Amino acid sequence: MQSGKSNSYTLCGHSDGVVCLQFSGNRVVSGSYDHTIRIWDLETRTCTHVLAGHELGVLSLQFNDCIIVSASMDKTVRIWCPKSGRCIRVLEHSEGYRNLFRCFVFFSRQHQCVP
Repeated sequence: MQSGKSNSYTLCGHSDGVVCLQFSGNRVVSGSYDHTIRIWDLETRTCTHVLAGHELGVLSLQFNDCIIVSASMDKTVRIWCPKSGRCIRVLEHSEGYRNLFRCFVFFSRQHQCVP
């Protein structure tokens, strides 16, 4: 790509609107009202993983090389392994908590991946 010029293209896969996304390098992670998260390879323009498990739309996500964290309208936060696409942990809301997680950010000083 030459400086000052950009290419655009469409990544097809979600069956409903995309609500959130993050990109880093040649990878994009997107969350949708279709209840899924998709990991995209921008070099090949293909979806490498579909992360299914949320019961309602995905509102927010954040990722690094080791984990993807997502929040959904189903009032859960899920932690995923980006290499396998497997859900590692589900954090559910407490009975007294009625609000949704709308956004979050995590910081790490070191990238220490969980096996």
